[in-house]
Amino acid sequence: MRAIRAVIFLFIILAFSITSSYSEEKKLKLGLGSRITPKENIKVYRDIVSYLAKKTGWKVELVQTSSYVTMNKLLEKGKVDVAFICTGAFKKGVEQGWVEALATPVINGQPYYYAYLIARPESKAKDILDLKGKSFAFTDPLSLTGFILPADVLKRKRIGYRDFFSTTMFTRSHDRSIVAVARGIVEAATVDSLVFDHYIKMHSEIASRVKIIKKYGPFPSPPLASSRSIDREIKAMIQILFLQMNKDDEGRSILRNLGIDYFVIPEKDFYKRV
Repeated sequence: MRAIRAVIFLFIILAFSITSSYSEEKKLKLGLGSRITPKENIKVYRDIVSYLAKKTGWKVELVQTSSYVTMNKLLEKGKVDVAFICTGAFKKGVEQGWVEALATPVINGQPYYYAYLIARPESKAKDILDLKGKSFAFTDPLSLTGFILPADVLKRKRIGYRDFFSTTMFTRSHDRSIVAVARGIVEAATVDSLVFDHYIKMHSEIASRVKIIKKYGPFPSPPLASSRSIDREIKAMIQILFLQMNKDDEGRSILRNLGIDYFVIPEKDFYKRV
């Protein structure tokens, strides 16, 4: 009898372990880098969360951070499974050897985006070099369009941005940079073209308060990325779902609201063009 009870007890423990393991596998953490503020992120990406939950049967949790560095660390350590991150943040992960791109969004027929140099409508500036002594908004130190690009343009002219602009600030999101210019908090900024186009579409009252001075690029579009340490089955499933989003009505509707045509697997050296 004792032997039978022991076997039953072990069976219960084993069953519980299997159930627990299975339950853990049914969770997915989707990271969103701070290209746009949490409020705007929720509006833009909540449909993707619902879509993924419906397609996988998993509980999908949205994870947002206030900096690109923080999201990179969460992704690297496996605290989030996959994440939408900026091209500059992705490039940093590639240099450190821990990240890979699962899918790249195609917008207006191309897997590229641009950096917009924006200013107030009354500005006479035509180029970043016309902004000497003006106030300027950066996004994040790892943002390609919101920091790396403008700082590099000046660096090529042997100009340090700290000495060039009267004041600078880091807004931590592209939509905040857009609003900072629109409200006259700063005189100019460089922002992600995808965020700008979407934000202006959703907030038409801002359109008359900012203008695009110059366009830089194109650059490889910000990818859906994962750490190389994440389970390959999870990565494969998520990758397939995004690649096939344009194949059903709900997926196409979500993509249309995001301004995305569809997702593709990037070529091997695609992000080396940055």
